[in-house]
Amino acid sequence: APSAVLVDALGSIRYLHGRTGRYLEPAPGDVDTNVLKMAREGLRHVLSAALPQAAASGVEVREAGLRVKTNGDYSLVNLRVRPL
Repeated sequence: APSAVLVDALGSIRYLHGRTGRYLEPAPGDVDTNVLKMAREGLRHVLSAALPQAAASGVEVREAGLRVKTNGDYSLVNLRVRPL
């Protein structure tokens, strides 16, 4: 099953499913569970637009072929943001 993150309207992480380490990384400093602050390079910008778009429209937002940086290397990632 794909990795998944459940967030509230403010982007705070409420539940993690699967191996999310390739996509999220705790930010240095005080603990913050905001998904945008934890999103890895290549994912953060698209995710910051997709979250409010999905919430406002009530429709799933998809972005394919994102280059996400993990441990100095890049992986291709498909993003799906679904409103609940």
